Amino acid sequence: MRCQAGGGQVTLRPMADNDDARPRATLLLTRPRAMSERLAAEIAERDLPVDIVIAPLMEIVPADAPPPLAADTDVIFTSSQAVARAGPGDGRRAWCVGARTTEAARAAGFDAVLAGACADELVARLRKERPTGPMVHLRGRHQRGDVAKRLHDAGLSVTSHVLYDQVEVPPDAAFTTALGRTPLCVPLFSPRSAELFVTAAKGLWEPAPDDTILALSAAVKATLPPEWAEKTLVSDHPDGPSMIDAVTRRIFP
Repeated sequence: MRCQAGGGQVTLRPMADNDDARPRATLLLTRPRAMSERLAAEIAERDLPVDIVIAPLMEIVPADAPPPLAADTDVIFTSSQAVARAGPGDGRRAWCVGARTTEAARAAGFDAVLAGACADELVARLRKERPTGPMVHLRGRHQRGDVAKRLHDAGLSVTSHVLYDQVEVPPDAAFTTALGRTPLCVPLFSPRSAELFVTAAKGLWEPAPDDTILALSAAVKATLPPEWAEKTLVSDHPDGPSMIDAVTRRIFP
């Protein structure tokens, strides 16, 4: 496995030549750099015959400071990016989406509860449990599904506060070069990631027969043009390990 980032080539793990005559796949990672590097390292553990290209189309930047919260206010986290900018938890209840976000919140001192694998599951659980105190959704500027509004409409006391922004990064030469390779595999983890990929790749790329887009969820797939959605596989579960499993199945169908 080889990993390319910013025009350089970095060997993550040496690997013997594959006896299979199939061409090596290229995995194009467009998440923010730190997240892409973490994903690349996790995929490297599987010794797949794949070249990884890291070409971020998004950067996470701070937005507003954390709001002052009353002692009885719970928080809602739908990403670990919000946890990193929320300050110390001090035992405050945090309703979380995904195992990674829950672990991050617990490490930050929150009384973290895994409330679902996706925002829809979290909304369903909170509608059922109906916490009586106020809640605030600490989130990024770009979101889908408006968690706070859906819970407010269900009669719960919920507001939202933006802690970070997902800013577009212009595509670099590594991105453009990767689009010319096949088979190409592009994992997309959010509707925002999908939007930015479409903006950057439209007019430069049309999926070849062996190319694949991997979407974290149906909501991510729905962001893509119909002709690209036809080439898109949706992860079995909306989490990182399932996406890595999907990459593995794509490389070894």
